[in-house]
Amino acid sequence: MHPVLAEPRTKEEWRQYLSAKAPKEPDMPTYAEYKEMSDFARARFNRARTACHSAGAIVRTPTVQTLHHELQRRLDVNRHQPAGARRGKVIDGPATLGKSTLVKMFASEYENRLRAVEPERCVTDEGQEFVRDYVPIVYVSIGASATPKDLSIAIAEFLMVPYRISATKTDITNLVLKAMRICGTELIILDDAHSLDISAKEGKVANDHLKYLANHTAATFVYTGVDLEASGLFLEGKAKARATQTAGRNDLCKIAPFAISTQDHIQEWRTVIARMESSLLLFAHNQGASCATTGATCTTEPEAASPASRTLSAKAPSKPSTTALKPLPENSWTAS
Repeated sequence: MHPVLAEPRTKEEWRQYLSAKAPKEPDMPTYAEYKEMSDFARARFNRARTACHSAGAIVRTPTVQTLHHELQRRLDVNRHQPAGARRGKVIDGPATLGKSTLVKMFASEYENRLRAVEPERCVTDEGQEFVRDYVPIVYVSIGASATPKDLSIAIAEFLMVPYRISATKTDITNLVLKAMRICGTELIILDDAHSLDISAKEGKVANDHLKYLANHTAATFVYTGVDLEASGLFLEGKAKARATQTAGRNDLCKIAPFAISTQDHIQEWRTVIARMESSLLLFAHNQGASCATTGATCTTEPEAASPASRTLSAKAPSKPSTTALKPLPENSWTAS
């Protein structure tokens, strides 16, 4: 088994992601003790320290908290609705803002909660941690210029459902719909949805396929991507006359880089910097030095990392901007 995680493509790889543990922080010696270490002991210590720095630290920004709250609320509302397409979520924003990390973090926490509160659905099989036929989360990262058939194949491969290469799109789609019903799938994440073939010619086909999947599964769909609001994916291949149906099925959530246009925005960014800073394992570093250029308070404790999710969920501000997600009132959200 490779010692580090890759993007999960199957349910087994997803379960490895769920169970992965962050590198253990080594006990920090004094600098004098560090200098007295043997070459071998110093190399082991530095390797462990570098592993922690590589994994990063979770920073639950107001945007992360708000979006996780909205996703949880949408799943709660959808869970026992009558048959038919459930409303989904579209997470739209520029590249490199951590959209994929954000949704994977939510999905891992959601599945771990399901397994904790519904253990009867997670009966172990011959001592294994996971039973093979319970897959509440399907996570698919869409490849470049993917067709509707490619999407069904990606879901089949995630579920590890065998299919014939020569099978039609309809045949493979029917296989995955049956498998998701048996597996109890509740959440389907389509990451990098902008990679679907959404040209004017194929946009209607892609949209019709997505609607067919949504109509015939009890799961909630969550899409992430870049510039999805203006893409053919949600404008029916630029056919605006049909766009209402797709738009009406999904709530659009836009995220943006940190803003620095107000003192509150600046303070929020400094808090993120402080949380990053407090996770560093360094000998000669003054805590708070990274945001000491102003009188704002920057001291804070790092958030506890969830399994397999110590990647920083925050990006530096590029220019003043705002986000469509409003922070929740302080008493309406409790970080898990």
